[in-house]
Amino acid sequence: MVMSDDLNPPAISITSRDGTHLEARVDRPPANVDAIAIATIAHPHPQFGGDMHNNVVAAIARGLTACGVAALRFNFRGVGGSGGKHSGGASERDDFLATLDAASSMDETGLLYACGYSFGADVALTCAHDRLACWIMVAPPLRVFADELFTAAIDARPKHIIAGAHDQFASPSLVRATTAGWRNVHVHTIDLADHFFAGATARITQLVTEIVMDER
Repeated sequence: MVMSDDLNPPAISITSRDGTHLEARVDRPPANVDAIAIATIAHPHPQFGGDMHNNVVAAIARGLTACGVAALRFNFRGVGGSGGKHSGGASERDDFLATLDAASSMDETGLLYACGYSFGADVALTCAHDRLACWIMVAPPLRVFADELFTAAIDARPKHIIAGAHDQFASPSLVRATTAGWRNVHVHTIDLADHFFAGATARITQLVTEIVMDER
């Protein structure tokens, strides 16, 4: 999996709901941009090289910070400096819920966004928070969990799903079919892109910024 990260804030520590230590970083908006919210971003599958420095995760963070949203990126358990071991999804849900709580405590007045890419997107779609404004997901396979675990499906708050036109695992048509019964879903297609978005991360950044601005 392509790994590239041009954002490098200091590491912080978050404690998952079972006490597992999670390595995290918070990308802040530029000094000339008003801070309006905070988001958490979940990375792709740990067993295929996914971590918080992934190029798509970094692209999401750039799109968020460009419009005033601080971006909390973290490593799931068993990845990088995080403790514990990969569990296949169940404990990773606890990890993501812990980052939502942490992000909310860091910014007690603004909105909260849930974001993720691939495996991380599926994890994020099983989680919710009282202060959550919307979900912004990139290439969720929508197959990591049983259908009934996708909490976002029955939640009225917006779900924005960005899909590559040639995604091998989550094509726009598959995403639309799988989420046909979900509430308030918006699918955004990136032409000429597959699941890994090589050469298309700038378009992800642009779309994320547009989505946040439209949801304000």
